[in-house]
Amino acid sequence: MPLGPRVESIPTRPVLIYDGTCELCRAWAHRWQTQNGGGAECLPAESARVRERFPELSPRALATAVHLIRTDGTVSSGAEAILEAQARGKARTWPWRIYRRYPRFSRMAEWAYRWVARHRRLLSRLAGSPSGTP
Repeated sequence: MPLGPRVESIPTRPVLIYDGTCELCRAWAHRWQTQNGGGAECLPAESARVRERFPELSPRALATAVHLIRTDGTVSSGAEAILEAQARGKARTWPWRIYRRYPRFSRMAEWAYRWVARHRRLLSRLAGSPSGTP
């Protein structure tokens, strides 16, 4: 499986970068951080800290998908990032194992992720936020 981009500023613990203007994204980032017991850092993509620490990640890429920066400096995004983050939190490891082992499953997971990402404002409203944003 090809590795994503690398960052020069290697974190000491995994960093999840998410859309901070999206209630759905914020809720999932909070859930992941809670599951990890503080063993990971969650940052909104709009944060100045993200631009300062990880200038290699383009604002356009950050606007389209969640990103997980690993402690070796490699970066994953989309469904791969979410499933790996869940596995790191020991919440659910089986989807990450299946993603890595079965290309058909990983393609379906990425398709589903892109669909949710394109419709996240609507899904946020349906989940309870009247405006879809904070």
